[in-house]
Parts: sequence; structure tokens; C-alpha cells
Amino acid sequence: SYVGHWSAQFADWGLKSKRRVDIDLMDISKDAVQFATQNSQKSHQVNSHVQDVLEDWSLPEKAFDVVIAD
Repeated sequence: SYVGHWSAQFADWGLKSKRRVDIDLMDISKDAVQFATQNSQKSHQVNSHVQDVLEDWSLPEKAFDVVIAD
């Protein structure tokens, strides 16, 4: 998630287009997740996960429209 730049952009787009945007942030760094969550607070729903995606994908089974791996 780094600092949440992509998440903040999607949240802003959702507000402007009056669409619901649910965001799942993941990063191995707790500080990065906290910062990214703050940057994405415009979103209707932000779920934060501190984990190593390559080691542990523990999100519930669900579909994603967009996945950004940066």
C-alpha cells in the first residue's frame, strides 16, 4: 500500500462519480498501512491488513475489480 496514493485516487474518483469504493490496503509495514489508511479516509470503506502478501494471503474469498501491486 506504501502511502496510499492509488487508494486515495480511487477514493477521490468514487466520491466524484458517486460510486461506492471499497479499498483493501496491504503492506508488511505497520507504519505504511497506517499512513495509507489516513490518506484513503475519503473512501466509503477502507480495510487495512499488515501482512506480507507473498507469504500470507489471508483475505476472505472475494472478487476484486482492480488489483494494484506496486
